[in-house]
Amino acid sequence: MNNRKILILSDLEGILGVDSIFNTKSNVSKYQREVSAYLQVASKLGYEVFYCDMHGNGTMVGWNDKESPFRIIAKEKLKCELSQTCFNCAAMIGFHAKAGSDGVLSHTFTDEVLDLRIGGESAGEIEIIALWLWKYRIPVAFLSGRREAQEEAERIGCTFHANEVENDGIYTIEECLRRGTMLFERTLQDGSYDAGMIWGNNNFTKKIYVILRGEFYDDELSRCGYRIVSPATIEFESPSDFMCAAENFFSQVYLIRCRWLLSGIRKLSRIAISNGVNVENIAKEVFQKDINRITKEDLLLAIKELDKALTQKRERDGIDNTETSNNR
Repeated sequence: MNNRKILILSDLEGILGVDSIFNTKSNVSKYQREVSAYLQVASKLGYEVFYCDMHGNGTMVGWNDKESPFRIIAKEKLKCELSQTCFNCAAMIGFHAKAGSDGVLSHTFTDEVLDLRIGGESAGEIEIIALWLWKYRIPVAFLSGRREAQEEAERIGCTFHANEVENDGIYTIEECLRRGTMLFERTLQDGSYDAGMIWGNNNFTKKIYVILRGEFYDDELSRCGYRIVSPATIEFESPSDFMCAAENFFSQVYLIRCRWLLSGIRKLSRIAISNGVNVENIAKEVFQKDINRITKEDLLLAIKELDKALTQKRERDGIDNTETSNNR
């Protein structure tokens, strides 16, 4: 019994009661409570439990190996652990739906990813991570998360529990968590993961295509050695290749995005100041956002707002407004 090993991965956005991505005290508490409940179930059933926090840089849950009765794997060491340890199965706790899905906090790795495709099929983090695990012949037995993630969970052939407290208007977060852990326990006791294995065999060698929101990434990512197969689409040979490159890839995307956004904001500011327009009144929603949340569309909105402000200023100053700003 005790030689069975389970790998439990978690993410924040599908955790019960979480409605923002920020590392607040409340979110940390909710995260720890839910993850801990599932770890304890697996341990009670006699599994040796390995846990990895997959959210952000992997430190939000705040546990370490010395303080925990479970094996805590640092996110950057997960690949090494997968190659060295023979796991019977995996579970994914608190996951969210893919980019473009309805619902709260749906995305695929970063807001800059418009879509991710396994071969020609649109997919999200759930499927990519499941295929990466299947490279090491680890089936995903169970997944909990937002209701919108159910379709993805069903595709990978695992048991799904929706972290939803308003189904019947009766049960609380505590009751929803109790139902989830009971379903998890039954899933592990059953121990049949055939559907996930079949899906993994059919998909784990397919190419991955990451479609970004802006073609402005193409030149810089190409110089970094990524294969650009069409405007704003980057190709990876397999899910495993993508996951191994993901940290560096998204770091490059983040840096390019920041440079592009800051350049755009500075350019807007220069135009506004040179024309005597109050910068603080231009697209306030854009400038109040965290840099991680600003998109190309936000800057286009800012440009539109700037054009409106400049037109209004010309009208006030009695200047012919047929001449548009060519300074951008």
